[in-house]
Amino acid sequence: MAYRTISIHDENGNTETFAVRISDAAVIAWLAERSRLRAQGFPDRPSDVDTPTHRAWIPRRGEERLPYFTDSARLSGRDETAFPVFSATWHAPGAITTKVIITGRGDGSLVSRVVVDHESGERTVDQARIYPPDADPDVVWHEIEVVVMAIDLSGPGWEAHSPVVADYADFMALGAEVEVAEAEALAAGLLAPKWLH
Repeated sequence: MAYRTISIHDENGNTETFAVRISDAAVIAWLAERSRLRAQGFPDRPSDVDTPTHRAWIPRRGEERLPYFTDSARLSGRDETAFPVFSATWHAPGAITTKVIITGRGDGSLVSRVVVDHESGERTVDQARIYPPDADPDVVWHEIEVVVMAIDLSGPGWEAHSPVVADYADFMALGAEVEVAEAEALAAGLLAPKWLH
């Protein structure tokens, strides 16, 4: 879907105009979560990509320092060979968002990370465990399942569709969609061109 311009009225009756390429239904879903996302450091605009398991924003001019983008870089350890493997995300309306994020690294190790963000944007938990390349995959997956089940059972009123789970195939599809969105955003003049040396 190509970028198009939409206008919405905010809570004060002011008109806001955005360039979007996601469906109207996805924009409406974003509006319902706008305050929470803004408090957690996401760009204050609809996402560039909306899939069944993920929303993704592409950094436009002036947004590079937002926590959404800096946290993403930190998540991968700025390792170009790092790749997402699995994630599970739970939401409690008006309260917290909890994530289990599994990232693979080029050396064969895995990083298991648990993050808890409050609606205010405060991050109260950010714990990671590194599994070495020679770790038994069955043991690693069992430990990850235990963490996922414990969070699922202990939640303070998780939304009915929680957790939202993404696997490697979902991340591959997301990556392809982000590439298309970046090309379309560049063509639409929303991104600064990348300089080649």
